[in-house]
Amino acid sequence: MQNARKRKKSGLVEGHLERISSKAFEDYLKQMTNLVKTKHGVYALYKKDRLYYIGLATDLHRRVKYHLRDKHANKWDRFSLYLVKKADHIRDLESLVVRIAEPRGNKVKGKLVGSADLGPQLKERIKKHHDQEMDRIFGENQGRKKIKSKAASKYQFKSVQGILKLNTRLIGKYKGKTYKAIIRSKGKIELNGKLFDSPSGAAKSIVKRAANGWNFWKCRDKDGNWKRLKEFRK
Repeated sequence: MQNARKRKKSGLVEGHLERISSKAFEDYLKQMTNLVKTKHGVYALYKKDRLYYIGLATDLHRRVKYHLRDKHANKWDRFSLYLVKKADHIRDLESLVVRIAEPRGNKVKGKLVGSADLGPQLKERIKKHHDQEMDRIFGENQGRKKIKSKAASKYQFKSVQGILKLNTRLIGKYKGKTYKAIIRSKGKIELNGKLFDSPSGAAKSIVKRAANGWNFWKCRDKDGNWKRLKEFRK
């Protein structure tokens, strides 16, 4: 049991140095060489506290030291090293970090090889949800086109009289809010103290446009289940 507790989890990074002065390569070259040796991983160069460049190398010690003399010289004064156990995904890791951080010294944006852009899928899901919400409020397919006055008037003045009993309670939902109404005499619908001649008239007062109240409102059936009013017209 004690051995299991002491056992450390194996991660992607096996060792790291963070925000070390570039002078370490000048003043303590031997110690740096023995510590890092020829291990591979990802490194980051900083100018003061600002990230300047991100790269990968199969020989981190040699690569970072080289940047003291190449085009990046004098553009950084501190560095971080992250030693990675396996080199299989090291290039993908570098691309991911560059893409997120967008350091000034990296001219090429990180590429995500084999990765699918989920933006179009998200747009499609949002559109589908929006269409379903419009259908629920205005009736099937009515939310995706202009509602003509004739189509709206189909239910505008049709009463629930003879279809639903007196004092039947109704509920409707719009933009996350639940609305409650009740059937009064002659099939009128009472909502917030006002009487409406039809379900659509009551729904219109909520959504502020023509609406199919037979789709908007629900009431309980004989089994106690909530169903849309249109189900009771059959």
